[in-house]
Amino acid sequence: MPSNLVDAFSVFLHEIGHGLGFLSDTGSSYETVYDTYIQNGYFTGPDAEAAYSQFLGLAAGTLTPVPLEPGSLSHVAESGPLGADLMSPETPPGTNLSISAVDLAILEDLGLPISMPGSLPANAPVLTTANVNAYAGQTLSLASLFSVSDPAGNAIT
Repeated sequence: MPSNLVDAFSVFLHEIGHGLGFLSDTGSSYETVYDTYIQNGYFTGPDAEAAYSQFLGLAAGTLTPVPLEPGSLSHVAESGPLGADLMSPETPPGTNLSISAVDLAILEDLGLPISMPGSLPANAPVLTTANVNAYAGQTLSLASLFSVSDPAGNAIT
C-alpha cells in the first residue's frame, strides 16, 4: 500500500460496520441500539468493555468503557489508546486496517452473532482479500476486492 493512498478495502469495512449498527443518532427522535450503550461519550456495552479492558491489559473481570470520538459518537476515539482503529473516524494513508476485538465486541453488544477465530466450523467459507489500489474516479467491482471459497479452495459465487 503506497504511503500516500487510503486503503479502499479498509474504508469499505468501516462503512459496513456502520451498516451493521455501529451508528449513533443521539439528539434525534430516533434512538439506535448503539445509542442505548452511550454514556457521557463512552460505549458501555459489557462485551465491548471487557474487550477494551483486555486490550488495555487490565485484570480479567475489569470493565472499562470504550472512549468515543467527541462530536462523532459513531466512531471510537482516534486520540485514545485504540488509535487508528477500523472504526475510528479516519483511515491513515498507507495503512490497511482490520476489525479489532473491540469493534467485534461492540457489534456483539448490538446483537450480532460473532464467531471469534478458532470457533468457526471446519467447513466455513474462506474470505480472501485483494491488495487493490483505488484512485479518485476509479470504479471497482466487489469481485475485484475479495473472493470467497470453500475450505478446499473451490470458488463460491
